[in-house]
Amino acid sequence: MSNIAVVGAGRVGTTLALALRGAGHSIELVIDPSEGCAQEVIDRLGAGRAFLEPVAEISRCETVIVSVPDPLISTVAQNLRPYLVPGQVICHTSGFHPAEVLQAAGIPGRYLASMHPMISIAQRFTETERYRHLCFGLEGGDIALRQAVKLVESIGGRAVSIPTEGKALYHAGCVMATSMLLAFLDQSRVIFETLGIGSEASQEMARSLAESALANMVSGRLPQALTGPVVRGDVQVVAEHIERLKRMDDSLARIYRLMGKRILLSLPSTAGGDEETRARIEKILE
Repeated sequence: MSNIAVVGAGRVGTTLALALRGAGHSIELVIDPSEGCAQEVIDRLGAGRAFLEPVAEISRCETVIVSVPDPLISTVAQNLRPYLVPGQVICHTSGFHPAEVLQAAGIPGRYLASMHPMISIAQRFTETERYRHLCFGLEGGDIALRQAVKLVESIGGRAVSIPTEGKALYHAGCVMATSMLLAFLDQSRVIFETLGIGSEASQEMARSLAESALANMVSGRLPQALTGPVVRGDVQVVAEHIERLKRMDDSLARIYRLMGKRILLSLPSTAGGDEETRARIEKILE
């Protein structure tokens, strides 16, 4: 078990603090410039101390987790530098930046890591049970990575190694699976509402469909979990979808075509109908 300092009491920082405390780690201090935010975390944990800015006590923590907005990471690292001591592991939770963004703290690279939880956190103090079997994207120096893996596994997560040069692309994949996925679902809701279906029912319909699709992926594998008219090779349905969407909003028709192409490219050659049918669908999607 580790002694940990958490810098940043936002959605990710508070949720990680709860998860780590629940796994038996000691959250020694929480630092956040917003008055009351750090203390709220301490009150929730029932242990530790709250501060508005870095303090000498941070030197007693084996691990320092920096969970602040991406543009602030370097500045926060510089502010922490006077209080850090050799041998401490410093992790940030950004999905985009590599560990080296922390080098402003002036510590060896092998003690730096990025530890990004692959979860969409919409509010502070998200239930820690959601971390069971959750993937974390890890990257950084060898010593820091070993510590990050221990922390992730202690809360029931799965550590996945990300190459340093691939962090930006990795993060783009994360965005596609979260915010962009929700944007697609919201468009589904809007379409239902244009048919005169109430807002609450439309959202429930979109949620129900999405949950069933995700359940298919959980029980199987992509692309085998894909369903729908492109997969079935239903030329008429695909053509009618595009025509109806064009009348509603041409940008939606373009999105449908683009994603239809991605579905078609994901399918094995034996799916999507015979060769002639696939060619017809591909032409419609152009």
